[in-house]
Amino acid sequence: MDGDVQTYGSFHSEGEGYGGRIDVVTGPTGRRRWPEHVKAAIVLETYRDGVTVADVARRHEISAPQVQDTASPICDEMIARIAELYAIEKTIRGKAPEMRRAVRQKLSRPLVEALHPWLEARLQENSSASELARHIRYGLKRWEGLTRFLDDGHLEMDTNGVENAIRPIPLTRKNALFAGSDDGAKTWARIASLIGTCKLNGVNPEAYTAATLRKILNQHMQRNIEELMPWNFVE
Repeated sequence: MDGDVQTYGSFHSEGEGYGGRIDVVTGPTGRRRWPEHVKAAIVLETYRDGVTVADVARRHEISAPQVQDTASPICDEMIARIAELYAIEKTIRGKAPEMRRAVRQKLSRPLVEALHPWLEARLQENSSASELARHIRYGLKRWEGLTRFLDDGHLEMDTNGVENAIRPIPLTRKNALFAGSDDGAKTWARIASLIGTCKLNGVNPEAYTAATLRKILNQHMQRNIEELMPWNFVE
């Protein structure tokens, strides 16, 4: 943050489940409350193996002394179930999409299919007005998107890679206000997306862009556009 603006946050437990209240104070008087799904994601991070609350605080620019862990049997079991999925993902990271999909169908799908009714049962056990119930409903409403990775080996289980790739982009947000036009801003976004995708796939963005433009100039067929994707590029 710039100048005298400071960021603080806090977690605390409410009742049987996860309370997860996180307030962010900017400056001496300004206050901003984070969205529910952001709060849930941050608190869930504190339950990952090998991750301390202080680690999470630093990542999200929260004052570590303000952060308190939130013990919860429900969250503990949820994290344990998710850890099983991450353990499977670790064994297939970097493998061919077809292999990733096959392993996920055999090993991950049963775990995910068991997780859905478990969440529904926990929802019935908690007050509909509780923080925990709200977060469970949030996940269940988005179940199709959350489980799409099972049927597509190209996809990662989470969006961490994408989030890390786009983190530098907000630094240019003020500059983007002067793109000149809506079309210019859209072009900027497309180029930024291509460069980010190149980096995610270990491809040199400059080499990829030069080679792709040459192919387009040489009348590369539009129906074969998949061949021009960064993950298919070979220098």
